[in-house]
Amino acid sequence: MTDLSIEQTRILADFRVFIDQNAKEWKEKLGLASQLELWHINLEVESPLRDMILIKFLRARDFKLDCAQTMLYNTFVWRKEFNVDNLVNEQFPEYDNIGSIGVDRLGRPVMYNYYCNIDVNKIFANGDVSTFLRWKVSQMETSIKSLAENGWKESQMLVVHDYKDVSLFSMDSRTKQASKQTIQLLQDNYPEILAVKYFINIPWFFERLVNLFTSERTKKKFVVCDSNSYRHHLLENIDITKLPAKYGGLNNIQQDGNNIEDTTAATTTKGDNEQDKVQSVTLKSKESHKINLGTLLPGTTVSWEFTTESNDIGFSIVIDNSPSSSSSSSGDGDNNNNNNKNNYQPALDRTVHEFNAGEFTTVRDAKYLFIFDNNHSMFKQKLVHYKIAVKSAAIPTPTPTTVPILNQVGSSTATTTLEPTVDDKKQEETVDATTTTTSPDHDQIDE
Repeated sequence: MTDLSIEQTRILADFRVFIDQNAKEWKEKLGLASQLELWHINLEVESPLRDMILIKFLRARDFKLDCAQTMLYNTFVWRKEFNVDNLVNEQFPEYDNIGSIGVDRLGRPVMYNYYCNIDVNKIFANGDVSTFLRWKVSQMETSIKSLAENGWKESQMLVVHDYKDVSLFSMDSRTKQASKQTIQLLQDNYPEILAVKYFINIPWFFERLVNLFTSERTKKKFVVCDSNSYRHHLLENIDITKLPAKYGGLNNIQQDGNNIEDTTAATTTKGDNEQDKVQSVTLKSKESHKINLGTLLPGTTVSWEFTTESNDIGFSIVIDNSPSSSSSSSGDGDNNNNNNKNNYQPALDRTVHEFNAGEFTTVRDAKYLFIFDNNHSMFKQKLVHYKIAVKSAAIPTPTPTTVPILNQVGSSTATTTLEPTVDDKKQEETVDATTTTTSPDHDQIDE
């Protein structure tokens, strides 16, 4: 409330009085037997959370009190007619592949919608968009529930709309009708819940549709991203470990439908294992970054995940045959090119990628390096986030040898066990690929 003007504070006070005076009448009209509650907050009891809701409706109507009062009442009417409270008992399995809910750095819900996966003939069978609208509302209610369970420390959510491969011809009248109704429904009944909405791979005609049916205040929260910039925009609010891998993040967990991701540790970049840490490094143009994996035995598995905030980066795994390599300890090399590369033997060489994940198994005993390479870039520096893990091949534990002990007459009467030798007791080793990195620099140099 500290950002309210004196006049806005007065209007809020009048709104409180109005609710106190009209709550009973509203409940009678709406047929509510219990308290007048919205988003898990009792509006009949004065509290900072009640003020939060009233301010949202006031902002949505530019602090015109009569308009905000009407909007709030109409929201209650709509919730009853739409039977919103019963959505908790409904399941939408056919929608699992077109939407999921994650979290951002602040623990706010992030609603992902993958419109490229919509089967219009299945989702909008017989021209009916009502089930689609109920699914959208269930997403909103799930997100709001998570905000309430976190004590409303945050009061807004983020939305990511992905329109990859959606064309003008694939959007028939049912799709356009659903889009129009969804925009209107959310704008009328969930004011000021949206913090930012990202549009990825958006068709030109849909941008015009959004502009046509969306208020100016809401449009200010829209970010339209092209294919080269969306990762940078998303990473401004979403931690690299929480961003789905399909968008260049390091989260490979598939969220199902409206099961919201655990909001704990939303900004964490460290796992219980040192190799689960997400490292970051900034590479200037014509620069490479070497990560010393150490001397690895045959059958060792090297796995990696990495992403850049924009543009691509080259990477490779090499064997270091330089004379001093045998005595070097594992760790990061400097971001400088040197003559040692003449002693490098390619073990795995890949073309440039914006984000990538994979694994490689060693075939010989040698010292290995993982290298990020920005030599193909003339001007742009790259910020790379990555995880690299090294796991040695399991070495079978020798089976104890049983040897018969002969008695004086040559018959076998007892046995003894010979323990494995010292060489036999060699155990599996795990090489720590955790590195010390340079400070990230988010400034991009124009190419």
